[in-house]
Amino acid sequence: MSLRIEIDGVEIPYKKDTFQIKETNNAFGNSVKIAHNEFPFLIIKTPAVIEKLQLDRLQNVNAKSIVSCDVIQGRVYYKGKIVIGEIYANTIKADIIYESDLIDLFDKKIRDFMPVIDVNGNPDPEPYAETSETVVDDSGWEAFTALNNALFFPNREWCFPIYSYRDYYDSKAAFKIRNRVNDASETTPYHAILNTLYEADEYTVLPRNDNMLFPKVFLLTPIKRCLNSLGYSLTGDFIDSFSRRLFFFSDENQGVEIPNVFDTTVVDFTTITPELSNTGESYWHDYDYVIPAAGTYRIKGRMVIDPSITDISLFPYVSQSGAGIFEEDFPDTGGGVNYLLQVNDGYDELTNVMESYYEFEADESKVGQTLTFQLTTDVDYPFPESIEFSINYKKNNKPYYQFHPTFDTSRYVPDWTFAKLLNEISLLFNTDFRIDEIKKTLSIVRNQEALLNNVPIDLSSYNFKSEYYRKGGILGVVLKYANEEDESIRVVKEGVESGLEENYIQKFENAFKYLPVTTRISGYNEELKDKDGIGLAIFDLVDGKQLAIASYDGRSLSFTGENGINKNYWVNWNRFRLNASEAIFKGPVTDAVINDLKKNKSFYINNQTYVAKEYTVSEEGSVTTIEITAESLNF
Repeated sequence: MSLRIEIDGVEIPYKKDTFQIKETNNAFGNSVKIAHNEFPFLIIKTPAVIEKLQLDRLQNVNAKSIVSCDVIQGRVYYKGKIVIGEIYANTIKADIIYESDLIDLFDKKIRDFMPVIDVNGNPDPEPYAETSETVVDDSGWEAFTALNNALFFPNREWCFPIYSYRDYYDSKAAFKIRNRVNDASETTPYHAILNTLYEADEYTVLPRNDNMLFPKVFLLTPIKRCLNSLGYSLTGDFIDSFSRRLFFFSDENQGVEIPNVFDTTVVDFTTITPELSNTGESYWHDYDYVIPAAGTYRIKGRMVIDPSITDISLFPYVSQSGAGIFEEDFPDTGGGVNYLLQVNDGYDELTNVMESYYEFEADESKVGQTLTFQLTTDVDYPFPESIEFSINYKKNNKPYYQFHPTFDTSRYVPDWTFAKLLNEISLLFNTDFRIDEIKKTLSIVRNQEALLNNVPIDLSSYNFKSEYYRKGGILGVVLKYANEEDESIRVVKEGVESGLEENYIQKFENAFKYLPVTTRISGYNEELKDKDGIGLAIFDLVDGKQLAIASYDGRSLSFTGENGINKNYWVNWNRFRLNASEAIFKGPVTDAVINDLKKNKSFYINNQTYVAKEYTVSEEGSVTTIEITAESLNF
């Protein structure tokens, strides 16, 4: 067994007769696993080893410590971890876990690899929020949702299928009564229909809430993103025209509620030539604002000042006829006026910014009255170069819903790790994954296709002994979604009682849920939303519309039927498992055989084809020995 262990380029010597590596074929289990040694092995204790393991040579270790290492098998490098156990006089008892660079991804959340995109092209997007005090710019969604000739994964990583969701609109009184979300133009290219503001008259704005955007992320997008982060790519026969159309059916949306739509008047004092006061001691300018309608008014003042200025202020005052009307709105803060901005009140000494916000209510008695806002500064100083002053007022009480411009794609994928995502795909579609360290690829392969198409390794010429044989394997298989409401399928061996004990049944229960589909997701509602599991659906373009469809290329997401998952991904595999016998073989092998078995999984011996379930490689003297647990292929 040509295998070296190194830490920072220093080889770690070990007793080869204590070292074993075990690899499990994920196709036979319910979870993905990585290669590891089945039993502890002994590292030979040297000064270099003690230094690299960062141990005191006289001290035993009570708590296990973990040290990163490189494992070199032939020409292939793996990243590994040595788990240190006990320290003896001349040796160190340890475990080793090793696999490719991808070992670092297994426990990481896929959400951490998903991008945050501003559809308007802002390189520093604001975080998504469900509400906003002001209208947002959602115009970029028109271009962002356009197809641009890229329909499916990998050229497109998300989609916007139209589907029925009446319950969503029923829960939002501000929306027009509709059935469909992601509702867009009838023909390609696809464009989002944005909600709009309709001005009924000079002072009234009515929101037209016609649509809501529910983006969806393709199933394979997070895998691609995770792999790309380490320079790997995704391949394998599972990646086909069907799987490239599968998407997570998330219930999140891009809606941002604008509780109150305000009309804003902005005054640019920097374009105004200031006037000299009668006393010649100050510059000033007045801005008159006539109250147009009853409502809530918000005033904002902000300016960047010269720190040397000691006398500058912005304040409102009213005409003689309106003095009593606004008295409660602008109480005297000193000197007979209410100062909105006054340098004497202080400013941010780091940014030299002085700002203030003020809000008041105007009823019908104040409509038509004039508020005058005066900016004054000492005659020795010009007006500040940066002044912002705005007045806005609420024009309606009906919420307005826009599409937030920040598309945080992590919101649209499950809170799963990379390993869990691979595992859930395996449990639903009967897949395994293969890693190629040289090509830097992760291949997702269909176990059923590999079973039928792989050419087994011929081990007839090797001196293998049969250590164990047991006729008959599992007696039944259950394929199941994440809840009790969805259909499941139960397959038992011919001649076996249908009510056999669960101990003899292997259950493959995935974390998805089934969504009934006709031409699009029909009648999606709160009941389906609340059902356990992550929704999964099939995307396609039909008559120019992006839809969730029932099946594609003769495949659906139902377990049963001619297009079902059982027939397309499981039926022949289950026939193999239910009719197989288990055997254990042991004998000497070469590194070439070990590498071939790692990739191929099946082998031929004693006029019979077997599929390896697991194998253990060890050193016995100078001979590399392998022990293979396998099941026979009997059809």
